[in-house]
Amino acid sequence: MYITKGKSLEKYEVTTETNGSLYNMDYKKVEPIGTSPVGLLNSALVGCIIMGIKSYYNIMGIDVKVEVESRLDGMNIDMDIQIDTEISEAELERLLAFIDEKCTVSKMLSKDVKVTKKIRGV
Repeated sequence: MYITKGKSLEKYEVTTETNGSLYNMDYKKVEPIGTSPVGLLNSALVGCIIMGIKSYYNIMGIDVKVEVESRLDGMNIDMDIQIDTEISEAELERLLAFIDEKCTVSKMLSKDVKVTKKIRGV
C-alpha cells in the first residue's frame, strides 16, 4: 500500500510525501518548483516501464541499461525505449507482454480506477 500526504504551498505549488519520498509539483510555466501532476504521472509510467524491462532481463541473468523518452500530449503517450542489447521480433513481443503484465502504472491508466473522495471543512 502507498500512503501519500500532500499540502498546498503558494499559489499552485504542492508538496507531497509518499512512503518517505518527497515530490514537488507546480503548475507555473516560469520557475516552477517541480513538474505538474501530469508530468509526475508520466515520470511514474517511465519508471515503471524501466523497472519492468530490468526485471525481465534480470530473470535471465542479464543486466541491461534502459533509457526512455516519453512524450505525453493530451491523452496520447509516445514512448521511445532504448535497450543496450540486441532484441529479436519474437523477444520484443515477449518483452512487451511482460511489461503489460507487470507495469501497474500502465494498468491503472488503461482501466477504470475507482477513486473515492471524502472532503471535510474546518
